[in-house]
Amino acid sequence: MKDVNLERLLEVGIGGEGDSIHSKYNRKLERQLALEEEMHSGGIDRYNRDLNKAIEKNQQAGTKYGVKLLQGGIEKFSQFIENQCNTITVGQRATAISIMEPYKEEKDFFDIVSYITLRTILDGITMRNLANQIATKIASGVEDELRLREFERQAKPLFNKIMQQLEKKNSYRHKRRVLVHCMSKFDIQWTPWNTSKKAKLGVWLLICCETCTGLINTVNRKLGKNQTPKYVEATKATLDWIEKVNSKEEILSPLYWPTIIQPRKWKGVYNGGYWNTVIKQLPLIKTRNTNLLEEYNNRTDEMASMYQAVNHIQDTPWRINKNLYNLLKEIKEKGLSIGKLPPMEPLEEPISPVPDKDATEWLANPVNKERFIHFKREKERIKTYNVRTQSKRIAVSKVLYLASKFLEEPDIYFPHQLDFRGRAYPISMFLNPQGVEYARALLEFSDGKRMGDSPNSGKWLAIHTANVYGMDKLSITEREQWTKDNSDIICEVAKDPWSSVSFWEAADKPMLFMAAAFEWASYMEKGDNHITHLPVSVDGTCNGLQIFSLLLRDEVGGYATNLIPSDEPQDIYNIVAEKTKEVLEKETSNEPLHKKKFPMPLKDVAKKWLEIGINRKITKRPVMVVPYSGTLYACRQYVEDYLTELEDDNKHQPFGSDKFHPSQYLAKIIWEQINTTVIKAREAMDWLQHMSRLAASENIPVVWRTPIGFEVQQKYQKPKNTRVETNIGGKITKLSFAEETHVLNRRRQATGVAPNYIHSMDSASMMLTVNKCYSKGIKDFCMIHDSYGTHATNVEDLSISLREVFVEIFEENWLEKFRDDICQLLSEKNKKKVKPIPEFGKLQINEILKSKYFFA
Repeated sequence: MKDVNLERLLEVGIGGEGDSIHSKYNRKLERQLALEEEMHSGGIDRYNRDLNKAIEKNQQAGTKYGVKLLQGGIEKFSQFIENQCNTITVGQRATAISIMEPYKEEKDFFDIVSYITLRTILDGITMRNLANQIATKIASGVEDELRLREFERQAKPLFNKIMQQLEKKNSYRHKRRVLVHCMSKFDIQWTPWNTSKKAKLGVWLLICCETCTGLINTVNRKLGKNQTPKYVEATKATLDWIEKVNSKEEILSPLYWPTIIQPRKWKGVYNGGYWNTVIKQLPLIKTRNTNLLEEYNNRTDEMASMYQAVNHIQDTPWRINKNLYNLLKEIKEKGLSIGKLPPMEPLEEPISPVPDKDATEWLANPVNKERFIHFKREKERIKTYNVRTQSKRIAVSKVLYLASKFLEEPDIYFPHQLDFRGRAYPISMFLNPQGVEYARALLEFSDGKRMGDSPNSGKWLAIHTANVYGMDKLSITEREQWTKDNSDIICEVAKDPWSSVSFWEAADKPMLFMAAAFEWASYMEKGDNHITHLPVSVDGTCNGLQIFSLLLRDEVGGYATNLIPSDEPQDIYNIVAEKTKEVLEKETSNEPLHKKKFPMPLKDVAKKWLEIGINRKITKRPVMVVPYSGTLYACRQYVEDYLTELEDDNKHQPFGSDKFHPSQYLAKIIWEQINTTVIKAREAMDWLQHMSRLAASENIPVVWRTPIGFEVQQKYQKPKNTRVETNIGGKITKLSFAEETHVLNRRRQATGVAPNYIHSMDSASMMLTVNKCYSKGIKDFCMIHDSYGTHATNVEDLSISLREVFVEIFEENWLEKFRDDICQLLSEKNKKKVKPIPEFGKLQINEILKSKYFFA
């Protein structure tokens, strides 16, 4: 049934010819169309439909959906906005209010505005967006509503006629698109709002919500020495509302879900993925440049391989892993914080030790004063931790909600899109094969494979089990043996996860390990007759650096990233950690190498870092971001994050509240050791930035073609900043909004080119691997950029195929092609400034065919 021509079924219609031929699948298609309608019937769609019915029957407050929103404070907020509009006539707030002035007497207008504001804010909280982003989204939603009302005002008979024709259409989004199209067709005037107008209205409504409802706070969060952006964060009342009121289903549901039939195949950049034409149709490539989309669409034949790969990936059928679902559900219901899941409830803040009376006298005692200082630090730590984990708690609920919705579906699929670099991403949010670790663990292949059908399937299942536990730096043989040596306890936790929580919770990826444990236990019981559904993955070693090493034939970087065959796996993160440790040991015994002014003795800082322990975990993120134009500033932030994680795990970190200076000190040392380890990668990045700067000096975007035929266009435009401030309830809020101009942002063009180029190359490598595997009969894929997965029975063929693909790609000189692409656009003057491509090393590309740790 999975090969049924779904396009043909849609052409003949539900209940038509297709129903007589494929009645079972036709009914499933009908369910899918209904599911997509349900997917988009939330939000404004359902609000308008139910609210209008309730008003007609004088039962607005009694509707299920109405009660949900009223519990969230919509009625109070709506009245607040209306009062503000009727009483404020001067000042900055009046400017924002004047935008809505022509519409404020219309029926239910303030209810609609309050709903748009609240829903946008709640969605923003779960994604932890910046306040200026939330404000812009609010204003955009209000503009959509006012634009349609303006249509009705200018041409009411036409508007009513169209609405009558759309009466049977339940989707508000579909109605809106039709009406907007008709406005253009019949020359109904509407001037799109500029950034300044949106900013003023959005900021005002955001602060109104904060002032009136108490659901949110706008707070400054320090990201760096001179960066304190403003975020929108939920109060405890908001989190309680999301979890407890009946509106949970509406709030927790993301915009796009998985499908229960194969997604519509992409044959161009339009009309792929989802089936129902009444919902918003997304293009294959995520870009706002409509001209570029049309160009891509006209060159579909040139990118046939890319379309094939995307369709193969999204055609993979999945299902919910019920063992994992039951475990996660039990953890959540018990309110536990295990397996790297956030606590299901915020931590309680400590109670002040200061007595209500005689506080001054109590604090005069030095011992009491020290207790008070400790209390303040602990309270701030817990408060910060709760803020940091609140969105994670909501995300757990969203993932489990979607898992429960699709729990009994035999097949679910994930429509995919590409970003402008060609990287593939599932459209469905939260629950998808590229989601957070516990979300990935919840998914397994729907189609099963018999383990006995492949001689090495047991070996690869054992290796995968060891990998997700954290044994991935052992040799292949040692990983396989580790799983066999621990088979008894693995089978025990699979039978009863609560019997040895400490064992599986210590895993590097606890939930993925538990999924592997369930699979391994069944394999031990059934042997070759076990039907495996588990995705088994092989991962690249810092794939960005691998690609740079391949581009420049760098044998040094190639050795550090396992491009060259060796008996033991090389670990570049540990290499940098060992070099860093050597420098710290010299710092403690000799005159410090870093003599820059510092607020604490450098020898003491070095000793304390050695006490904490310098390992691959602290160097991993700084090394990983190097090929993506990572900076010393980012490196410092990652080091500070490591100290924060120690505190969150109740482990001692000796630097107290001042984590900035110790992290700055260590980051500089780590950065120097990285640069001595990946010299060629740095040369390649500098050269790519040089080429980008030349193009940007002529306001020319950087354009290049990838090995799969996809053309990347990097075009970061210089922003024009608009600053908006508002004052409500004595509180002044200032936010900055950026509006793109036609001038390229030279700095972003330069810093972005290296990571974008590497991402485009890893995307092409992954897609070509998918196509090669498909030609060999492999039909199920779990692909996450530089992590390639399939059934244990097919990992052997996958491993061979990916190595063949990398050799085929990198035998060519892609930097030369990049240079030629850019030079075609440059003036003669700048062509003369082009620097030579960095010199190649001695790495033999075909060596990776024999390197068992290249992807392992």
